[in-house]
Amino acid sequence: MDTERIIRDQKEQFLKHGQVSPVLWVELVNGTIARYPFKNFPFRQTEEKQRVFFYFGQVVAQQHPGDALRQICFLMEVWLSTNTRKPSQDPQRGEGLIVSILDVDGRSLSQLGKLFEIIRAGPTVDLVEQSELSVQGNILPFFVVGFTKKQKSIENV
Repeated sequence: MDTERIIRDQKEQFLKHGQVSPVLWVELVNGTIARYPFKNFPFRQTEEKQRVFFYFGQVVAQQHPGDALRQICFLMEVWLSTNTRKPSQDPQRGEGLIVSILDVDGRSLSQLGKLFEIIRAGPTVDLVEQSELSVQGNILPFFVVGFTKKQKSIENV
């Protein structure tokens, strides 16, 4: 999946709307790449997010019967803080975009994270890469499980 293209897409969304909704990109082994923006993402607890991603994996599998996952990428706007308190409580907080990429290779999964700072200057928005993150994925693998489980049930019909 072309992450540079995805970042360009996010910049366009920022310029157009002043913010961006969380979005999930899915790449299938057959080369299909699909973009799924979340209009509403009120989930705060990890367990809620896991359930949503499991269910959504099943939905995407139904849309693409017989296909297999190659990579998924989830992008979400976040607050950044250098303080020890929660970013939501820091009046000096900044804005960021976190990108979680999960590679699906047969039976193994590898996950990478990237953090971008959102820089606003008038009508211009830029995303500046801050760091690559070590990710202990506990949300995106639930999408893979939901997708895989649904594909197996479709094959058995």
